Amino acid sequence: MDIQEMEKIEEALRKREISYAEASEKIYSSTTKPWQTVAWKKKREKLIKDSCEQCGSTKGPMVLQHLWHPPSYKEHIGDIYEQFFIKAQNASSLPEATDEEVESFLSEFTEQREACPSCEMRSIIKRKTMSPIYRCRKCGFEFNTPKGLPYNTKLRIVAPTMEKVKKRLTYEKQREFMWNTYGCKR
Repeated sequence: MDIQEMEKIEEALRKREISYAEASEKIYSSTTKPWQTVAWKKKREKLIKDSCEQCGSTKGPMVLQHLWHPPSYKEHIGDIYEQFFIKAQNASSLPEATDEEVESFLSEFTEQREACPSCEMRSIIKRKTMSPIYRCRKCGFEFNTPKGLPYNTKLRIVAPTMEKVKKRLTYEKQREFMWNTYGCKR
């Protein structure tokens, strides 16, 4: 893809003739890198020349030194996402996770695993000769009875709190909503 094609995509994007997803697809599906095009090579010869403009050296290879760098694609999407997110928030159209969805997610945590009653980490060791029987490797707490925590064998994680699950599910729903509505994802 050459510079002119990229400029056409940018113009179509500015005129809202294509979505951000379509522009992204066109740009990233190209197998030709911009620096491989004839136009780029001509522009390189014009800009770089055969000596350094700062020190006068003619020893190559000559490169164009940028004193600033344009924002990355990810930074652009981040800015756009924030603007659309605020717009959707003001319109009160952002979805939230329901209590039923949270309970459904947590219902997958069927097993109980032993954990430290102090820090709730599963890094406990059972001792044979010392009392209290258990000791936490993480915080050093000693205890006789470990705390039982719900565990998901498929995901291999201990269940997070209801608040954390609700926050995560809400984030995922809002991200999907933003992508479906505005064609941008973070």
